[in-house]
Amino acid sequence: MPKCLVLGDAAVQDILINLSRDDIVYFRNGISKALCDFSATQERDYQPDPAVVVRPDGRKTLFRLFTSEQGPGVKIIVSPNTEAPAGNENKTTNKPKPTLHGILAVCDEDGFPKGFVNAEEITAYRTAMSAIIPYSWRSDTTNIVVFGAGKTALWHLRLALALRGEEVKRVTVVNRSVDRARSMIEQVQQDNERIWKSSATLTALDPGDSNYEQSLQEAVGQADIIFCTTPASSPVFPAQYLTKDESARHCFISAIGSWQANMIEIDPALVSGASQSASGIVVCDDRSEVLKSSGEIIRSGLRAEQITELGELLHMRDSSSTDFSQKMQQSLQDGFVVYKSVGLSLTDLAAANIILPLAEKQGKGVVVPDF
Repeated sequence: MPKCLVLGDAAVQDILINLSRDDIVYFRNGISKALCDFSATQERDYQPDPAVVVRPDGRKTLFRLFTSEQGPGVKIIVSPNTEAPAGNENKTTNKPKPTLHGILAVCDEDGFPKGFVNAEEITAYRTAMSAIIPYSWRSDTTNIVVFGAGKTALWHLRLALALRGEEVKRVTVVNRSVDRARSMIEQVQQDNERIWKSSATLTALDPGDSNYEQSLQEAVGQADIIFCTTPASSPVFPAQYLTKDESARHCFISAIGSWQANMIEIDPALVSGASQSASGIVVCDDRSEVLKSSGEIIRSGLRAEQITELGELLHMRDSSSTDFSQKMQQSLQDGFVVYKSVGLSLTDLAAANIILPLAEKQGKGVVVPDF
């Protein structure tokens, strides 16, 4: 009977933060293949729909099931109730949202368990990596703005510096709690000094400053890259901050924090603007899912044919398809790109199938023989 490997959160963190550049690229290629298989083969037909169950106390449980020729699996994530008590609906509260916890379990093709992975870190990593794929195609990554200061925001910055740190000059972190933003920056700086050696300057905007809105407008207006990683219910910045001087024409925006219809990170006007721009494109991981589960896409009024899946782009690039025109390539490199992700189950499978062999090779985790 096959053995099963159990990876706790500390082991997952240690493996991921110490990946070499080549290993990161290998991981990125694995996630890319999962996206490509979903969009360009029949794998989509064999993936169950994700499900969300909301308990009476407001606690949400997300179930993601997946199958492949290598075997099936499941990821379960619990999102605690984040509703403010009655009379305390201040949107600017600095109280951090509870961390999402869960488990990622995979079996081999015969149903024998291969591994159980604490889902907290690996989910943040694979989510960030999904956005890093189209980010990697951009010509300019001089100025980065990050909204959020949680694990997924942290991994966006780590991966950007690991892969393109020599090109990044300035990073601005925007979060309701400036203390959390500064804490994340301190962590990234420590990682950077030890591993990547980027000369980028990292700063946090303080919502308590009298000139905060002006500073935010300037940061967004000068951004080449904007990573949105918050479970927001309203846009994290007004569209005009980016469009008033045509800055959006050369900006890349990713939004991975909202995953239900009542959640929204970026102004729908930016989504429709990218679709209508001559040099713009709207990209997603799962077209059918974003059309029903992404507040930004729903409120923008976009139709299915106005949205391109990332897996489709990867397939066209890899196969040198005639559909992948010079104009499309130019748009992805220098145009106005909005990437919306709600999560794809196959990328969870890909992440598990990459990290489990790495852990075994490094002697990490707990092996359960004859499980």
